[in-house]
Amino acid sequence: MAGCQKGSFLYIPDESSTARNPDFNGEVRYVSPNGDGDGSKYGHPTNLEALVQLAEDGSTEVVASLLPGTYEVDGELSLSSGALSLLSPCASSVTLDFGATGSLRVNGATAFSLVGATITADSERQDAPLIALEDVTTSVIANSHFTGGTKPVSATAISVRASQPGSTVALSVVGSVIENYATGVDARGAAVRLDRSIIRAFRDRGIWAREVDDDAPPSSYETAVVIVDSIIDGLNSSLEDGSGQIAGVQIQAGVLATANARIQNLRKAAAGAGDAEGTPRRGAGVWSEESYLRLFKDTIIDRNGEPGVFALDSRLWIDQAQVSKNLRGVSLGTLPESSRRFDDAVFDPDSGQGLPVPSAAFPTETFAGTPVLSNDERLPGDSFFPDDFFFPDDFFFPDDFFFPDDFFFPDDFFFPDDFFAPAEQSARRVWASAAVMDTKFDTNKTVALESRGRNVLAGGSTFTNTLGSDEAFSGPRQVSFANHGHGVLLEDVRSAYFVDNMFSDNAGLGLLARDMGSNLEDQEMLLIDRSIVIDNDAGGLWAQNDLDTGTWTGGMPGDFHVRNSTIVRNGGAGVFGSNVAFVAEQSQFLYTDMADMEMAGHTLGVGDGLHFVNTNGVSLTNSVVAGNGRYGCFLGTGSGSLVTASFDTVTWIDNASGGIGTNTEETDFLGHEPVPAEPTADAIPESTNWGDPGKL
Repeated sequence: MAGCQKGSFLYIPDESSTARNPDFNGEVRYVSPNGDGDGSKYGHPTNLEALVQLAEDGSTEVVASLLPGTYEVDGELSLSSGALSLLSPCASSVTLDFGATGSLRVNGATAFSLVGATITADSERQDAPLIALEDVTTSVIANSHFTGGTKPVSATAISVRASQPGSTVALSVVGSVIENYATGVDARGAAVRLDRSIIRAFRDRGIWAREVDDDAPPSSYETAVVIVDSIIDGLNSSLEDGSGQIAGVQIQAGVLATANARIQNLRKAAAGAGDAEGTPRRGAGVWSEESYLRLFKDTIIDRNGEPGVFALDSRLWIDQAQVSKNLRGVSLGTLPESSRRFDDAVFDPDSGQGLPVPSAAFPTETFAGTPVLSNDERLPGDSFFPDDFFFPDDFFFPDDFFFPDDFFFPDDFFFPDDFFAPAEQSARRVWASAAVMDTKFDTNKTVALESRGRNVLAGGSTFTNTLGSDEAFSGPRQVSFANHGHGVLLEDVRSAYFVDNMFSDNAGLGLLARDMGSNLEDQEMLLIDRSIVIDNDAGGLWAQNDLDTGTWTGGMPGDFHVRNSTIVRNGGAGVFGSNVAFVAEQSQFLYTDMADMEMAGHTLGVGDGLHFVNTNGVSLTNSVVAGNGRYGCFLGTGSGSLVTASFDTVTWIDNASGGIGTNTEETDFLGHEPVPAEPTADAIPESTNWGDPGKL
């Protein structure tokens, strides 16, 4: 709304003095709150009700200049054909005031636009949207201000939907503010673009995007949301019952793309006011189900009361983003079968009915680089809506530009079949994976990134300063899935690759993994490569498989590989493994601090570079283990079966209690009073034997 100041109005001159665009074939009408003319001239304005009827009866576009004043909308204004544009040069000069039952419904029109207006609603209004757009090919709302007053109105500001799958329905919201409504934009089967706009202080959702029909399973993506240079800000709004806000963006069976966007300040529900099992207690920045997400180019997810991103059975790609100060940063999970929309077959690329990698979203310039209504010289019918500029098929929503294949969602290069996901995984599980690239996770409360049952690839990212809680860390370090403060938490994840990352300064562990994948087809299931793990209070890297509770391992140990990485100055254990097969190459395990840790009911002081319990094989090659507060490597055992460890070209320096420690019949598997076994330069043990694996 640049150049628009309160009280400064533009009175549009009579049509006879307006230089008309020769390509414009519509009609220009002038409207005032109480007009009783035909609207053909500035001095004879019509009223809003008559204007809508004119557009309904006509076969050409009607462009209306809204003269200053407040327009009362107490009933339903309905348009089901033609095209209508409502224009004002300044949102402070024109107000559309919707009463308790007032609405503007556009159904089946070719185009609708609303530019330069303030939209208000009765405080007692319930449910029904103020502006409802159905099967409208192209809609634009620009330089407008939707305000519900001092607290959220129980209604949706804008509803846009297709009545049938496959329809072309698109809405662009540009340079506008939507605040204090239950939901800002509700989209079903439509493409929505939010550009240089703000949605804030909503009761439930900023944007809600979903499939056309709840009862009919979709066969493809039906809804797409693009958020560019915009803010969705919950402002921590909350109802008196403590129910909290649902999400900044909630998307189901659709595509979400963001660039230079902020999604922040969502309030979670009070204790006891949660949603169904498996869902957060509200307050998510982004909540997706069976959707494709691309959060890109300086997107910031910040200060949300539950996960910044809560992705269920969704394919997530975060790149060049920041995730900070959320209760949980990013949380990946699975939908219960009863809540799934897609049949599993659609995720199989070889079935012939697979979901395409979406060619989703975003032009860098919406209006050829010119802000809409940036000055008071754009007149309707002259330069603002020429046929060859504003809605041409090849510019505003072109098929090859709005969702380009080769830019926003390139064809699946980050999860190649021969690299990331082994063939024995289900198609849904492979598809619903996450790539986290060049992203900063910082100062989240419980965990920066958690994945339960979903593959993860992370590169060039940082997982730092996860806070934990005072209660979780007031005594000995209790390293478990119930406690807070971890950089990364993985459970039942079959493939997890972390390359060129940093895990640092977390109150819990740098990374905690449980029930990881086994070595099938020689694939490394948990790989830490070219990474730094430093100054994590409760330990560096922790991998634990519980053989009698694993949801997929079937009694097989998980694979845990560390390559070309430095694990330094962590508390308790630089690396901990239980029921895993561990391999380290060209890595350093250094200066682990002594810490009191509680494990399996025992509290003990440890400070080991590497610490293994009931481990199904340990191999260190071309590595350095030095300066640790207790042992360089501790090998804990149960009793029974034979297990081996091998060390090849390993340098052991200045570990306080020795290079290698093991337990004996007099000590338990956690190393109480362990017996040192310090290697010498000419006698590095090739193997160390211990007993039967058991559950930690």
